[in-house]
Amino acid sequence: MLKYPSKALIKDVQEVFRKETESILGDYCYLYQHIHFVNQ
Repeated sequence: MLKYPSKALIKDVQEVFRKETESILGDYCYLYQHIHFVNQ
């Protein structure tokens, strides 16, 4: 029988996911700006 995860666990997962997403987006923006600057 499956138990539903607690709200605290869901919140922790969302927080980790948000941090990872921000990190990836930050790296992508940095790379994009760097490439754009080089190509000018």
